[in-house]
Amino acid sequence: DDLLRELADIQPQSSTVAFYSTVTGERLDTSGLDARYWVTNLRERVRFEPVVRLLAEKGSSVFVESSPHPVLTMAVAETGEVADRAVVTVGSLRRDDGGAERVLTSLAEAYVAGAPVDWSVLFAGTGARRVDLPTYAFQHQRYWLEGVSVGGEIQEASEDAMDAAFWDAVEREDLADLTEVLDTSGSTGPDPAAAAEAWLPALSAWRKGRRKQTTLDSWRYRTEWRTNDRPLATRLSGTWLVVAPGDGAPTERMERALTGAGAEVVVLAIEAGTDRAELADRLAGTPEAAGVVSLLAWDEQTAVASTLTLVQAHGDIESAAPVWVVTRGAASVDSGDVIRPVQTQLWALGQIVGLEQPGSWGGLVDVPEVWDDRVASGVAAVLAAGEGEDQIAVRSSGAYARRLVRAPLGANPAPVRDWNPHGTVLITGGTGGIGAHLARWLAKEGAERLLLVSRSGEQAEGAAELAAELGGLGAEVTFAACDVTDRDALARAIAGIPAEHPLTAVFHTAGVAGHGPLADLDVADLDAQTAARIAGARHLDELTVELGVGLEAFVVFSSGAAVWGSG
Repeated sequence: DDLLRELADIQPQSSTVAFYSTVTGERLDTSGLDARYWVTNLRERVRFEPVVRLLAEKGSSVFVESSPHPVLTMAVAETGEVADRAVVTVGSLRRDDGGAERVLTSLAEAYVAGAPVDWSVLFAGTGARRVDLPTYAFQHQRYWLEGVSVGGEIQEASEDAMDAAFWDAVEREDLADLTEVLDTSGSTGPDPAAAAEAWLPALSAWRKGRRKQTTLDSWRYRTEWRTNDRPLATRLSGTWLVVAPGDGAPTERMERALTGAGAEVVVLAIEAGTDRAELADRLAGTPEAAGVVSLLAWDEQTAVASTLTLVQAHGDIESAAPVWVVTRGAASVDSGDVIRPVQTQLWALGQIVGLEQPGSWGGLVDVPEVWDDRVASGVAAVLAAGEGEDQIAVRSSGAYARRLVRAPLGANPAPVRDWNPHGTVLITGGTGGIGAHLARWLAKEGAERLLLVSRSGEQAEGAAELAAELGGLGAEVTFAACDVTDRDALARAIAGIPAEHPLTAVFHTAGVAGHGPLADLDVADLDAQTAARIAGARHLDELTVELGVGLEAFVVFSSGAAVWGSG
């Protein structure tokens, strides 16, 4: 009441600039900004997200926050992402940075994002004049965009703007805006409104699908193995230390390969369970090495743990000798290659070591199941080459370097999917971020029943709301409180699926996030970090086979770090 009295005399007027209100959630004539409006503004919900979304969907692409310090720009950017609109957000001033330079910097940020700026005001009276952009040095040829005349009529650029306005109206299926664009463009022929109304839905669907496919294409990569063209050395020098498990490793073959290339070889056999301190003592007692070759991958029961211990112990003695980890079955180069999951784990671990301890890291070398003399000499050549390639697969046909290449769907923008969700679909980590997102997609695609497995089950935060949302999409939802590392509990959850809704697909997203340097990671921590992903996947595979479940899809989620490593 006090505020109503204080503001009773204000007389708001209509503005020439469009005003979108966070009180009403839509465009508002500013003559309505009376005392009652401001009281409502204080008391009611702020409709910031709906207004930003509305502006973005209407084609606004640059948002400027005029304030002493930007606090809303991130919220605007996130709203643009959710609305699938490309928006740019800039501030005006910043805390402790409120001078003219900051204002001009913000103005420049808006300008390069497409906001019109009259720079002549800034330079008025200074004697500044416009000059042509410089040419490329010594060639007198310009590499700048042509077709825009300063101070005159925009030609090619205006055509681009017109195209953008056309496709924007098409995507939004806004017939009024599209008709206006067609009228402005001087379109001839049939009535633009009547013509547009007929083909707008189909063209809009095509445009949205094409944009989506283009985005997906830009995200798609695959690993390829390409012939390593880098010249490989043929001779080794100094003493090389071969670290091998108690038995089963091709120790003698490796020793012959290194010796044949000119190295002196010392073999250090370690038993499973050797701890870090003991291994460091044993490493310190060996001759100074030019390089270390690990064959610990051949004992798959302890391969990852023992490799971690080796890397840590090697760091503890502050040796600069590069460590090379040899695996078998981590790379799929030839059609006959057999992939071993434990070996690929070693590659993931090795990539982390390379990022965290580059000074003492050699690399990863994968060999086939059966060695021959060409493979043996190839391994020695890779080790002799030293720095350069740190992820190599050696086969009888040569050495191959690992490459990440783009893999767009290309000419097949709409691949045929021969699987559609039905029956019961099991999702581990079902109440987490990825699991919930996946559950929504499956429900929309027609899954009849979703079994969401997580440690907290229906007690997980947001579980009730998620169940209600999925129910609204037509899916029956059941929660199971189960740790996927507990094989018996997971078996009970699967066995409890009703026969009338058989299990048809499994999506494994469960995992535990942890952060810290490898030097501080003990074997127990390693097991705890990887158990949900690795043991969970193994249990799901074994149990569905044992229970005779005829799965149509078995999908395991990982992360980009599995491909390119992560500190």
